Amino acid sequence: MAKQTPFVQPPRQPGLLSRLAGLRGGLGEYGSEVAGLLVLALALLTLLGLVGLTGGAWLSPWVGLWRRWLGWGSVLVVLGLVWAGWSLLTRRKTSFSTGAADRLRIHHLRLLGLIEPGHRPLA
Repeated sequence: MAKQTPFVQPPRQPGLLSRLAGLRGGLGEYGSEVAGLLVLALALLTLLGLVGLTGGAWLSPWVGLWRRWLGWGSVLVVLGLVWAGWSLLTRRKTSFSTGAADRLRIHHLRLLGLIEPGHRPLA
């Protein structure tokens, strides 16, 4: 008679919710910024789809839903997505003062003017 081995269950895989919770913990303090960028990307894709510049397997039904449901008001959905994405992106407090950020932006714009391809310095 053959010896029977006990049935051993394979280790259980974590569910979707626990994996998403682990992802949130892995992103740490940058979770809201990542979410904000994703929402802004969705807003941009939705806007491009509404204008008719792009389409796709999931984008065309998404845009069709908003067009059918709200018509021209679907632009308000895009504005709402932009607002939500921007508020998620700027949610985190920084130790950076706004004056320093403004100076950094001004210097960045000055550098862009210097590296312009058609730029010729004044004699």
